Amino acid sequence: MIFLSDYDMLLSENLVQGIDVWINTPRRPWEACGTSGMKVLVNGGLNLSELDGWWAEAYTPKVGWALGDGQEHGDDPAWDAAEAETLYGLLEREVVPEFYARDAQGIPVAWVERMRQSMANADAAFFRRARGARIYRRALPSGRRRVPHAGRQPRRFGNQIVSWRHSLEDSWPAVHSVK
Repeated sequence: MIFLSDYDMLLSENLVQGIDVWINTPRRPWEACGTSGMKVLVNGGLNLSELDGWWAEAYTPKVGWALGDGQEHGDDPAWDAAEAETLYGLLEREVVPEFYARDAQGIPVAWVERMRQSMANADAAFFRRARGARIYRRALPSGRRRVPHAGRQPRRFGNQIVSWRHSLEDSWPAVHSVK
């Protein structure tokens, strides 16, 4: 496990590519928006997160694991201790055993099925809502003023990656998930 302070979009781009389980444990209601956990889905990762923000809408047992009861508990140390116990219990009794349970060919069948379900839900309605798109479009100019380099490819990656990115952005509206 790694704790990252000052986590940002540039760091997340590199992190989500290699995640098996994204563990997110903010105190409810302090989940900022959860876009990191959403990005994990399209990379085949699973979420084990507090029932807050996007995960409160997206969670089903088929796609990951949930912490909490969906209620706010402030900074109650007893609740923090209970959540920690739940987290470690989920890891010990469900997450880790499922990851290592392999068939005769060495494939973690249940894990792969959960990955498939998770990836299939990556384009679900709660990610495509018009209200979310409007919010991001309104916030984009402000974000660009605050972090002018955000989202730009460093020169060392060359024009090929920049061209690929523009092609992906142009094609993105036509992308969909099929079960």
